[in-house]
Amino acid sequence: MANYPQQDDCSGVWKLKDVNNAVQGGYWRVGTGRALFSGGNDGSGSDGSNIIDFVTITTNGNAADFGDLTVARYDPVGASNGTRGIFSAGTDGTGNPTTVFNTIDYISISSTGNAIDFGDTVATIYTQGGVDDGSRGVFGGGRLSPGSNTDNIE
Repeated sequence: MANYPQQDDCSGVWKLKDVNNAVQGGYWRVGTGRALFSGGNDGSGSDGSNIIDFVTITTNGNAADFGDLTVARYDPVGASNGTRGIFSAGTDGTGNPTTVFNTIDYISISSTGNAIDFGDTVATIYTQGGVDDGSRGVFGGGRLSPGSNTDNIE
């Protein structure tokens, strides 16, 4: 069943003509214009990174420091509703992970600053996939510690 949009909620099924009219009419919801990146591995065999960087999408500038994750990690997965972003799970980034995390952090996208602990995943997990629809974030699949695959969805 189709989810037909309202003027104050630009999600759902839209005809291209209606999207154009909404943009031209000024009631198409616009995102923050920021993209965020977190965690990673610098290739030195370190325990991952706690860095969160951001770019302003409408500019040609370089990434800038946003803040830090609560735990340095490689391979966190993210989701956002445009106001709040979350980063979930990950590993120490050594290639043969000895530490796998269940940490979920959140940040406020409109202002820079360090992440805050939001909660925990059901299990320690890494290499998850993540999607969101602007209202709900879903994480699924991945590898559990000590190395078995999972098809769980959170």
